[in-house]
Amino acid sequence: MTSLIAALLLISPACCAEPKAPSEPIQVVVLVILASDQNENVHERIREIAAEIRKKSPQLKSFDLHRTISKMIRLGESIPVEVIDNVKIDLTLNEKTDDEGRVTMTVKTPKLDEITYARTCGKFFPIITNHVTEDKHRLIIAIMAKPCKKK
Repeated sequence: MTSLIAALLLISPACCAEPKAPSEPIQVVVLVILASDQNENVHERIREIAAEIRKKSPQLKSFDLHRTISKMIRLGESIPVEVIDNVKIDLTLNEKTDDEGRVTMTVKTPKLDEITYARTCGKFFPIITNHVTEDKHRLIIAIMAKPCKKK
């Protein structure tokens, strides 16, 4: 009987493993951008993002930085973030994928499927959503994770 218990302990070490310490939180920054085809005003902080978006959606000409949201998220954690007028996105920080701080994240936006992507730390990833505000502005979110630390 004693040998049976010893054998079970040998093949099932997970029962007695030390619990993992929670990961260090990573700052995730979300830019809430409202775009339209009405004029050509572009907020100075998002000029580069606007130029990239125009490559895919040239009809969008005006880009306003509506708000900036900063959240601390641990690896494996999922949080809802209200971006505008009761519209929420869900952010999940999946994993760090390399020594340079590349992060894999899943984003669920209004009226779109989940998007999972790996992004270089410190670079914004813009997502053009299908949500249009009452005053006809397209909701765009741009997401970045930082700080950029090597493991």
